[in-house]
Amino acid sequence: MERMPRVYGYVRVSTEEQTHNAQVDQLVAAGVDPQDIFEDKMTGTRMERPGLKRVIRQCWPGDTIVFTKVDRLGRSTVGAISTVEELVAAGINVKFLDLGMDTSTPVGKFILTVLAAFAQLERDFISERTKKGMAAARNRGGKKPGRGHTVLDNPKRLAVFH
Repeated sequence: MERMPRVYGYVRVSTEEQTHNAQVDQLVAAGVDPQDIFEDKMTGTRMERPGLKRVIRQCWPGDTIVFTKVDRLGRSTVGAISTVEELVAAGINVKFLDLGMDTSTPVGKFILTVLAAFAQLERDFISERTKKGMAAARNRGGKKPGRGHTVLDNPKRLAVFH
């Protein structure tokens, strides 16, 4: 007997004081069974989310994970789109209610392609700015970007060894 594809939901709020109620209501209205909704209470900047991991482990190819908004998946567009691309590559469909995007449809796949292109453009811009900043730092006297050495770059600490 063939397994029927399932639809799961994922909700996230940033603080313990916030509730998932509005997001859960939206997912239920979209047809997600309340028992199939996974949740996290943590900031969107952390990608280490137990609820998200559990819902992904639950999924088989052909299943769908529904999110109320893109920012529930991740704060950065680049991070969220990368995660969506990984899920789609594994055969898991992704649906965002705020965008009306469903990767199981041709239009949804098109939107994902466009979003992925913008995310790649953003990554390229960040890389370009970083390289220019490092070159400018080198030109101003050879100082390497980043945190300095705790002893060698601190005269008081270095004096202890002389």
